[in-house]
Amino acid sequence: MTALAPDYWWLLTLRFITGMGLGAEWGSATALIGELWPDRSRGRAAAVLQSGFGVGAVFAALAWYLLEPVGDNAWRYLFLIGTLPALIVLYVRRAVRDPEMWTSVRDRRRKAKAAQEAGDTVTAADRELLRSPFTAVFSHAHLRRRGLRLLVLTVVSVIGLYAVSAWIPAYTAQLAKDTGETGTRWGANAGLVFNGASVPGYLLLGYLADRWGRKPTMLLYYSVSAAVVPVFFFAVHTPQAALAVAAVAGFFVLGQFAWMPIYMPELFPTSGRATAISAVFNSARIAGALVTLGTGMLISLLGGITAAATVVGVVMYVIAIATVWFVGPETKGQPLPQ
Repeated sequence: MTALAPDYWWLLTLRFITGMGLGAEWGSATALIGELWPDRSRGRAAAVLQSGFGVGAVFAALAWYLLEPVGDNAWRYLFLIGTLPALIVLYVRRAVRDPEMWTSVRDRRRKAKAAQEAGDTVTAADRELLRSPFTAVFSHAHLRRRGLRLLVLTVVSVIGLYAVSAWIPAYTAQLAKDTGETGTRWGANAGLVFNGASVPGYLLLGYLADRWGRKPTMLLYYSVSAAVVPVFFFAVHTPQAALAVAAVAGFFVLGQFAWMPIYMPELFPTSGRATAISAVFNSARIAGALVTLGTGMLISLLGGITAAATVVGVVMYVIAIATVWFVGPETKGQPLPQ
């Protein structure tokens, strides 16, 4: 439908609906992976799931390279190509089964509902299942505190990403223009390198999370992210160097998002796992959207892309480094909470 949008407001509305679908998909898939995989390799499996974001971005960029010569309607064809991954749903519906730990909770909930409707005695545990998952999870003080700390970390990652990734292509294009080269092409290449480098970044985070632990790996990625931002915007002076540092930034700044599908499912019970992680992740996306709207104002206030990206990026990652150790317990190799 987006490909057929007749004007800007239709386009905006359809993108909003698409974003709602993306938010629903991420939480469900993350909970599903967490509940299906063995404890010892759950981090690597979730990292593979998250790496799909980087792979998809690279394929989209390559598709645009092929479609751009078509002309003014090239973007419409790009959205049509974007419908193809939806065919994977046919496979998921037919071949992927719901995890046993989730079906067990679902069956208990159904029995509790039947008992309540029949006027039979319902235990306290069953009454908990009959509440909405959101209320049941966040009515517990320790889970509520955990959710708020996770929200801080996730908001930091989202804002840090927008503070860096949104401006890397523009800054690279600016450097290219200063050397007499084509800015738009260099900017597009920087975006492609940034997203492409995230794929091994995701995968390494999953490996290290299973090997070292969740928190030490998160701390590593946030620390390198805090260091690479000022390097990119202050120490890089040629478009060639910008591409190299953009690869490092993509590896860590975008790669850090793999901790979310790894760590978050391990901190909430099965009865409300998907609800809790979706609430945290999508609330952070709203914060990121607000930052995107204020990007132009921020550049004006801080005197340009260089200062704005550095200040926002470094401040965000320092907050993350200070928060990691307090967000929840270390969960490497441990079973998911029931």
